[in-house]
Amino acid sequence: MRRVEVWDSDTEQRVWRGDDPLTEEGRRGLLPLWEGKAYRASSPEGQPSELPATLDVAVDHGPVYGVSEVFDIAEVRGAVLPPGSYWTRQGVRTAEQLDGVPDCGSRSSP
Repeated sequence: MRRVEVWDSDTEQRVWRGDDPLTEEGRRGLLPLWEGKAYRASSPEGQPSELPATLDVAVDHGPVYGVSEVFDIAEVRGAVLPPGSYWTRQGVRTAEQLDGVPDCGSRSSP
């Protein structure tokens, strides 16, 4: 992982960016948003006071490829997350389920 960027989907303005995750989890793809201390550099340092209705989260895996997904903030905020679970576009998933996704985070994926 090299970078994660968060964009306002409506205005196409960048809301936040984190470069070079510092933790092993971050380098494998568990990328906390708004946590500047988890990255070598971030801008701005934290979460904006108000989030746009939809966010486009783009992840740069390196020179080969990157991925992007749009999230509806109301849907994400309404999700009930048990401990050890994560919200995804397919719904709530555990770390084990995410690890079982073929090519999840693979540097060789298109």
